[in-house]
Amino acid sequence: MDTKPFDILGSILLGLLAIYLVHRFMVVDSCLDLGGAIERESGVCINADGEEQAMRLTVPLLCIYFVLGLVVSLASVITVKKIRCTNNR
Repeated sequence: MDTKPFDILGSILLGLLAIYLVHRFMVVDSCLDLGGAIERESGVCINADGEEQAMRLTVPLLCIYFVLGLVVSLASVITVKKIRCTNNR
């Protein structure tokens, strides 16, 4: 059975959602590790001195995001394809 364009688009969006959720977790975790606090309304990290602190993207973090997005996207396409094949039998 062929993979439909909607399946590919859905799996890419699912991979991007996974990257977004992991990035939010990493931002909060790194902020708290550095002794900062997350402001509830804006979601900005405030360090101990009261200044805003931005998270910097590093090469290992970008690699994690790439692999995570790829794995989630491929797994969702394969899962949808298997579900459609079993429903057509």
